[in-house]
Amino acid sequence: MFALVPAGCIVTKDDGLGGKTAFETDNGAAGSGANGVALTLDGVEYRAFGEFNLLDGETFIYFDQEV
Repeated sequence: MFALVPAGCIVTKDDGLGGKTAFETDNGAAGSGANGVALTLDGVEYRAFGEFNLLDGETFIYFDQEV
């Protein structure tokens, strides 16, 4: 699962128990996830969030704040 958001946003995911948690950066293999990595595409800055998922399912994300 991978989400690309505007650079000023911070994103967390639902932990399945009604809370929020950061994305796993080493879920399944070292470096397989991202927790706010900065990217620039066509001159626009973004932040990347995501993690490796072995099983099908839903992931709910929250836009927690703008920096």
